Amino acid sequence: MQVSEQHGGRWILKHNGHCYLVPADLGRKIRSGQCPAELSDVMESAGVRTSRAVRLKVQLLSPVLVRSISEKLLCLVSNYRLVLQLIVSIALLMLPFAPTTKSITPMPFLLFLFSAFWHELGHATALVYHGRSPGAIGAGVLLIFPVLWCDVTATALLSRSQRVRVDLCGMIFQLSIAALFHLLAMISQAPEFETASRLCIMAVLWNLIPFLRTDSYWLICDLLKLDSLNKLPENATVSIRWVVYTYRIGKVLFLLTVFGGVIWKTIQFMR
Repeated sequence: MQVSEQHGGRWILKHNGHCYLVPADLGRKIRSGQCPAELSDVMESAGVRTSRAVRLKVQLLSPVLVRSISEKLLCLVSNYRLVLQLIVSIALLMLPFAPTTKSITPMPFLLFLFSAFWHELGHATALVYHGRSPGAIGAGVLLIFPVLWCDVTATALLSRSQRVRVDLCGMIFQLSIAALFHLLAMISQAPEFETASRLCIMAVLWNLIPFLRTDSYWLICDLLKLDSLNKLPENATVSIRWVVYTYRIGKVLFLLTVFGGVIWKTIQFMR
């Protein structure tokens, strides 16, 4: 159980992968080691959202360093500059280029790793833009996939529209890096940059698949004003219920396709 202070009179409590908003006086008691009687009532009524199920977490950048870097990037996350980044990135990526040679160095993967950090800094910068403090950036495992993560628990204190900015900024930042690598590949004729660009695009496309709690999962939640797609509120409208049910059916089909493909490939390999 972890509790962190935030501005605005509410603190954030993290417990078993869930986030809760608690009053400041209750947060101080918890931080001092107490377990107040009213804690169970607060946790039952004040749940915000479930964090991504990332395991084996290792911190790589401290919260202080993440905030320091994010403050220098605030000029990139205003509305019109985000739209401009998106338009320019797509336009650059549409420019045709095919490298004449293949990359056989580790450079594309190092460049892609940089883009992954840049992605997480996009989330953190959007959080700072709205006056909240991001946590650390680190590495971990999501299901069986190695991933980078950024602790953006403080999104619990944002409005739904502000959360949408946090959801989108990571993908827009990484798409911008993909466009930059593509441009550098065209200028230098170095295949390493083009390979890195394609890896970045694949990462962005991966985040557009909402079935594994990627950025697009939280984007759908925030657009529908839901805390989770696994539990519908009693007052949910018919249209929201249809969207959620469609999502659940799509998730089942997606998982069946992925795991069915893995099993089929395994059988083919064993023959």
